[in-house]
Amino acid sequence: MKGDLNATTPRWIWWTLAALLLLVWAVFSPALGFDLLSWDDDINLQRNPHLTGLSVESLRWMFFDLTYQWRSQPLAWLTWFTIYDLQGLNPVGDHLINILLHLANVVLVFCIARRLLALTKLGEHGAAVGALVTA
Repeated sequence: MKGDLNATTPRWIWWTLAALLLLVWAVFSPALGFDLLSWDDDINLQRNPHLTGLSVESLRWMFFDLTYQWRSQPLAWLTWFTIYDLQGLNPVGDHLINILLHLANVVLVFCIARRLLALTKLGEHGAAVGALVTA
């Protein structure tokens, strides 16, 4: 189908996607050298009494308990708890996973936008701009 990425996709589209990924990596990779921030990392991670690793109880808390914070963010909690299980409160792992999620988002938005814009004049250029803006 028009808009799919496969072996018959023109090479310049693959180069466009690679350039987008390199640009996003260049923008976000400096975060690997940063520490956790006081904006919300202290509440979400460092001082969170529930951050003890993945368990049935922690999953229940993530998805159904609103007493710790006024907002529900179960997917963010799930990501943080998984990272905590893998490597503790090391900020490098947290930032690396964040960057990888941004990179995956670029690919996803690029593919969706290519499909949606395949029949318009915007085509691949619009898809590239859309992927870059949402990164």
